[in-house]
Amino acid sequence: MGKSSLSLNAEVDSNEIRTTPPQRNQARPKENQTPLQARIARLETRRKSLLQRVALLNERRNITFTLFKTPIKELEITARDRAPLDPPFFRYPVTFRNITDCEDHLRVQEEMFEDMRKRALFSERLDEALLLNIPFKEQMELVFGVAREFGFHEGPAPESIEESVLKFRQLLLQNGIIEPDEMVEIDKKVVEMTTRSKVDRV
Repeated sequence: MGKSSLSLNAEVDSNEIRTTPPQRNQARPKENQTPLQARIARLETRRKSLLQRVALLNERRNITFTLFKTPIKELEITARDRAPLDPPFFRYPVTFRNITDCEDHLRVQEEMFEDMRKRALFSERLDEALLLNIPFKEQMELVFGVAREFGFHEGPAPESIEESVLKFRQLLLQNGIIEPDEMVEIDKKVVEMTTRSKVDRV
């Protein structure tokens, strides 16, 4: 992936948008909260949780990139920085007029985050499989096993090398793991791997 960031901030149209809430007076004790205040408090807790999860995922992606950068370079594939996930923006102030919209918007952001997290972990597992020094067919069995685990593939790995390559490219492109213009380097490496695999079988 390139360096352009990923975003959870679709359809945020408030005049006052922040990643953190504005400073307020000390909150009332829970037992003295109105239903609206309790609802806002729950919303803020979920917002803070999402911010923390985004930060942790970005940290994990950076660590993974650092771990895999050298082996990928040794394989003559250009290592790309992991695209960071932008911290989500939230609408403020939250009032009785907009709290339902704020809750709905946060729900969408949470769902988007779960999808991005799933694809990031899938990409990480693919890196692990692709860096193993094993025959191409075994490598593809691992790759498609990981894809099944994440729900991106059904059934066994393709039988032929040609079909494996085609399905493998589809996995990378459809799940945002690599951009179309980056496919050239991968294609070159796959040709080398498949050629070596065919020679090994002779």
